[in-house]
Amino acid sequence: MLATVYYALKAVLDPDVLPNSGYFRAVKVIAPPGLIINAIPPAAVGCVAKTCQRLAEAMIGALSKVVPDRVCAGGNYVCGIQYWGEDPVTRAF
Repeated sequence: MLATVYYALKAVLDPDVLPNSGYFRAVKVIAPPGLIINAIPPAAVGCVAKTCQRLAEAMIGALSKVVPDRVCAGGNYVCGIQYWGEDPVTRAF
């Protein structure tokens, strides 16, 4: 999740900034435990890349209100949903 936040900020604010500890220290992320981006075990967290893509889109969209000249139109990230589990009757997956 942190990598996604760093990416979105870097992409919009300054693509040339070096991604190092100095940059990372300048960013404070507040993500209370229990959110989908800060899940608490045993929460299901498969397909993390899709969640991160949505987070990046939300951040870039929010930043477009501050620096509209630096943000292009939103993307269309196609997202599939997968369900996993065991049938309680047959015990099959």
